[in-house]
Amino acid sequence: MYGESDFDISIRDLIKYSLTVSDNNASNLLFKHIVSPSTTDSLIRSISDDPTFSIVYSEDEMKKKHTLAYINYSTPLSAASLIRQVFDSTFVTNSAVDSIRKDLATVTTGPDRLGAIIPQHHELFFAHKTGSGYRNDANELIAHNDVGYFRLPDGRAYALAVFIRDFSGTEAEASEIIARISQEVYEFFVNK
Repeated sequence: MYGESDFDISIRDLIKYSLTVSDNNASNLLFKHIVSPSTTDSLIRSISDDPTFSIVYSEDEMKKKHTLAYINYSTPLSAASLIRQVFDSTFVTNSAVDSIRKDLATVTTGPDRLGAIIPQHHELFFAHKTGSGYRNDANELIAHNDVGYFRLPDGRAYALAVFIRDFSGTEAEASEIIARISQEVYEFFVNK
């Protein structure tokens, strides 16, 4: 998009790329020049209802040593709680969180994961953030994840996180598992 010459980019655009297309380069630049992983961890802990997570390393560090990905972690419940907070609470000013909400609603990665139910149920509001890991020494996917926020046409909402760890199958197979779980949860809510 920007070519190979030097260019200027706003912090806002780095955040957008990091969220909407899981751009690890944008994430690394933010961690290197704006806020460290440990400061990010502290900030999220200060607002999170469920601080069962740890942000220690940047994507750049995990790329160099894949086992560091096990030290950066979150439980599915903690991730689901946080995305629900983003959409349902006012823990930060609206102007600051509105752009994040918009970004999460326009994520382009992982269309075959939690949001795979959307084409058939387009009246549903959906926002999410994917995460994918490297392969470990046993050739297993370290992580294949998605956390999402769903709002039904009747106004009811729910958050769902499905995290797959140390999976010996393909990314497509892991995505299919995530999509099936999402379908089951959706059907539970609409038939409730």
